Amino acid sequence: MKLALSLFHPCRSQSAAVFMAILLGGPLAFLVAARQRRPTRVFTAIVLGGLLAASAAKADMKPLSNPNASKEAQNVYRYICGISGKAILAGQQESTWVNNNPDDEMDYIKANTGGKLPAIRGLDYMAYNGVTERAIAWWQKGGIPSICWHWGAPTLGVGYEASKRTISLDDALTPGTALNKAMMADLDRTAAELVKLRDAHVAVLWRPFHENNGGWFWWGKGGAENFKKLWKLEYTYYTQTYKLNNLIWVFGYCGKPDADWYPGDAYVDIAGADTYSPGTQHALYEKVISIVGTNLPVCYHECGSIPDPDALKADSTKWTWFLTWHTSYIKRQNTPENLNKIYNHAYVVTLDKLPNFKDTGADTGAANGQAGGADNAFVPPFDAAAAGLTSLFDGKTLNGWVGDPTCWKVMDGAIVGVKGNQNIMTVADYDDFRIILCTRQVKAPDNHQGVGFWGEHMPEGKYGYGNCVDVMPPMNWTWDYTVNKGAPGKLSISKDLGFKRSDWTQAEILVNRAKGTIRMAVNGTEMLYYTDDNPSRLKKGPIGLQAHAGNQEVRYKDIFIEVAPKEDRLITLKK
Repeated sequence: MKLALSLFHPCRSQSAAVFMAILLGGPLAFLVAARQRRPTRVFTAIVLGGLLAASAAKADMKPLSNPNASKEAQNVYRYICGISGKAILAGQQESTWVNNNPDDEMDYIKANTGGKLPAIRGLDYMAYNGVTERAIAWWQKGGIPSICWHWGAPTLGVGYEASKRTISLDDALTPGTALNKAMMADLDRTAAELVKLRDAHVAVLWRPFHENNGGWFWWGKGGAENFKKLWKLEYTYYTQTYKLNNLIWVFGYCGKPDADWYPGDAYVDIAGADTYSPGTQHALYEKVISIVGTNLPVCYHECGSIPDPDALKADSTKWTWFLTWHTSYIKRQNTPENLNKIYNHAYVVTLDKLPNFKDTGADTGAANGQAGGADNAFVPPFDAAAAGLTSLFDGKTLNGWVGDPTCWKVMDGAIVGVKGNQNIMTVADYDDFRIILCTRQVKAPDNHQGVGFWGEHMPEGKYGYGNCVDVMPPMNWTWDYTVNKGAPGKLSISKDLGFKRSDWTQAEILVNRAKGTIRMAVNGTEMLYYTDDNPSRLKKGPIGLQAHAGNQEVRYKDIFIEVAPKEDRLITLKK
């Protein structure tokens, strides 16, 4: 559980600050004292606090089937549960033979989407060729690996064609037979690779026996009862004998889900289906739900044409991810224009939007499926474009912005600042506006970034921001540079929800210069309502994005604005 701390920010961008928080006991009060390096300047704020916890996971989702699941697996699973119906993860299956480049599909997506990459990378133990190493690299990059296995029929070879051959499942499931021994040896060989992933603390969406009831792979040719025995055998062998506690078990139907093939919730974490037909596949989604219920996340585990995010939202098709198949499926069944729209859509979670699943020391809850930890770090963003806001950043260039070129650049669809004491500012000036944007403090996560306004343009060649008011999401901090202290007006609402600055969060900031009001919500919860005590002194000015003092890296993306807002309310608040 995280502790809520509410305070005015005491630190100017030209100097660093040290903060001390002393908990007085229980949900009572915090004394916050921050002393600037200048010994004559001391800022103290005493505020009432409380114990708060946030959850992105749905309360009705079942825990992971493996009671010994790793912390990383729990983090990923809770996150996937939490986005159900709120967002969809982008996934892409790799090939390894095109130009001898396993990144061929990733490079294609990146080139056609302004630098975006999928959240999930699909891999295949069909031939083992570097799959484990690429899965580790993807995890270290911040992504989620999904691994299937075109398992060649035991004793009949390896590879895709061998996976479609036929063996006797009755014989294979009988202990001691030659076929059973060969099958168990295959399981051992793949388990050895998965152990490497476990020891590297990599959570895996493990998708064995995919398209199980299709009848074209050997594991689906022996009937439903034998298949369920086979699934349970592998599940038990891998979780109990090999202690593969890093696996999240993904059960994948073909395009015709059948309840007779389902092995039961005790052996499945996520269910799904696939088809290569276009559209949202709402009927297919509903069929899976009719079998597994609503307490499991449901995924679109393979597809050709990627479903339109707006259509998914419109007909309430709550796939938690799509995974586009490789080569011609991603390149010919999806136009570059549509790919760009999808990967830059607010409903779609790409690699850059994922939270940190590797933080095993985070408060992730006492039991599987309980809320906490990584889920608190990210809530899928409100769809600002659909709400009619105008983009302030095209995801590719700094057109419309001015800043120190040695500090600011565009990377992975975000404005990135890499030097302290810097602001990048809009060319245009604003007085009343609503801005919705996502922020992340990548380097020096105990530092902060900020959004400034109502200030002055600096002389040419200077890249600070003069006499502005600054708010600092995802905290509830404010600072007034015209008087060089925490904003001196009235606080109607001021609460810190403990969001981690090192993870992506979304902020909505609504300001009215004539009234001197500043309201802010982060991830759908209002954190700040401030009224300036002398708004007549405030000036129309540019919007600035801050890289605060010190050696750090800050990121801003998905930046949208509404000038002269029609409604005087925060529109991103959770209902």
